[in-house]
Amino acid sequence: LMENKLSLSGDKNIYIRVTAPNKKILQSSEPIKIQNYNGDNIEVSSKRVVNYQNENMDLCIYHEIIGSVETGSYLVEIYNDGYIIGNSSFALR
Repeated sequence: LMENKLSLSGDKNIYIRVTAPNKKILQSSEPIKIQNYNGDNIEVSSKRVVNYQNENMDLCIYHEIIGSVETGSYLVEIYNDGYIIGNSSFALR
Protein backbone atom coordinates (compact mmCIF):
# COMPACT_ATOMS: atom_id res chain seq x y z
CA LEU A 1 0.00 0.00 0.00
CA MET A 2 1.23 3.46 -0.81
CA GLU A 3 1.55 6.44 1.49
CA ASN A 4 -1.62 8.53 1.58
CA LYS A 5 -1.74 11.37 4.12
CA LEU A 6 -5.39 12.11 3.21
CA SER A 7 -6.64 8.65 4.20
CA LEU A 8 -7.70 7.89 7.75
CA SER A 9 -5.30 5.59 9.57
CA GLY A 10 -6.48 2.39 11.25
CA ASP A 11 -7.75 -1.04 10.28
CA LYS A 12 -8.55 -1.43 6.58
CA ASN A 13 -10.24 -4.32 4.77
CA ILE A 14 -8.17 -5.14 1.70
CA TYR A 15 -9.65 -7.54 -0.86
CA ILE A 16 -8.25 -9.26 -3.91
CA ARG A 17 -10.32 -10.39 -6.86
CA VAL A 18 -8.62 -12.96 -9.08
CA THR A 19 -10.21 -13.57 -12.47
CA ALA A 20 -9.22 -16.81 -14.22
CA PRO A 21 -8.73 -17.14 -17.99
CA ASN A 22 -12.29 -18.54 -18.24
CA LYS A 23 -13.53 -15.19 -16.73
CA LYS A 24 -14.64 -16.86 -13.46
CA ILE A 25 -13.63 -15.38 -10.12
CA LEU A 26 -11.48 -17.62 -7.91
CA GLN A 27 -13.51 -18.10 -4.74
CA SER A 28 -12.63 -18.86 -1.14
CA SER A 29 -14.20 -21.67 0.87
CA GLU A 30 -16.67 -19.08 2.19
CA PRO A 31 -17.65 -16.77 -0.71
CA ILE A 32 -17.01 -13.07 -0.09
CA LYS A 33 -19.09 -10.29 -1.65
CA ILE A 34 -18.48 -6.57 -1.36
CA GLN A 35 -20.23 -3.52 -2.70
CA ASN A 36 -18.19 -1.56 -5.22
CA TYR A 37 -18.30 2.22 -5.73
CA ASN A 38 -21.22 1.83 -8.18
CA GLY A 39 -23.28 0.03 -5.53
CA ASP A 40 -22.98 -3.33 -7.32
CA ASN A 41 -22.32 -6.46 -5.26
CA ILE A 42 -19.24 -8.23 -6.60
CA GLU A 43 -17.47 -11.45 -5.67
CA VAL A 44 -13.91 -11.25 -4.42
CA SER A 45 -11.38 -14.01 -3.80
CA SER A 46 -9.77 -13.20 -0.44
CA LYS A 47 -9.63 -10.60 2.31
CA ARG A 48 -7.07 -9.32 4.79
CA VAL A 49 -7.44 -6.73 7.54
CA VAL A 50 -4.37 -4.50 7.94
CA ASN A 51 -3.55 -1.66 10.29
CA TYR A 52 -2.70 1.14 7.88
CA GLN A 53 -0.80 4.12 9.30
CA ASN A 54 -0.68 6.37 6.19
CA GLU A 55 2.79 5.13 5.21
CA ASN A 56 4.11 2.82 2.50
CA MET A 57 3.39 -0.74 3.54
CA ASP A 58 4.27 -4.13 2.09
CA LEU A 59 1.29 -6.46 2.08
CA CYS A 60 0.65 -10.08 1.08
CA ILE A 61 -2.75 -11.68 0.73
CA TYR A 62 -2.81 -15.44 0.37
CA HIS A 63 -5.55 -17.29 -1.48
CA GLU A 64 -6.14 -21.01 -1.02
CA ILE A 65 -7.01 -22.64 -4.34
CA ILE A 66 -10.20 -24.70 -4.37
CA GLY A 67 -10.20 -27.36 -7.07
CA SER A 68 -7.85 -27.03 -10.01
CA VAL A 69 -6.49 -24.08 -11.93
CA GLU A 70 -6.04 -23.74 -15.67
CA THR A 71 -3.16 -22.39 -17.67
CA GLY A 72 -3.45 -18.88 -19.04
CA SER A 73 -3.55 -15.26 -17.92
CA TYR A 74 -5.11 -14.21 -14.62
CA LEU A 75 -6.18 -10.68 -13.65
CA VAL A 76 -5.82 -9.50 -10.04
CA GLU A 77 -7.70 -6.45 -8.74
CA ILE A 78 -7.14 -5.00 -5.26
CA TYR A 79 -10.04 -3.27 -3.49
CA ASN A 80 -10.52 -1.05 -0.45
CA ASP A 81 -13.80 0.65 0.46
CA GLY A 82 -15.32 -0.57 -2.82
CA TYR A 83 -12.68 1.08 -5.00
CA ILE A 84 -9.96 -0.58 -7.07
CA ILE A 85 -6.68 0.57 -5.55
CA GLY A 86 -4.41 -1.58 -7.72
CA ASN A 87 -4.29 -4.30 -10.32
CA SER A 88 -1.89 -6.72 -11.92
CA SER A 89 -1.82 -9.91 -13.93
CA PHE A 90 0.14 -13.14 -14.05
CA ALA A 91 0.28 -16.21 -16.27
CA LEU A 92 0.31 -19.91 -15.43
CA ARG A 93 1.87 -22.17 -18.01
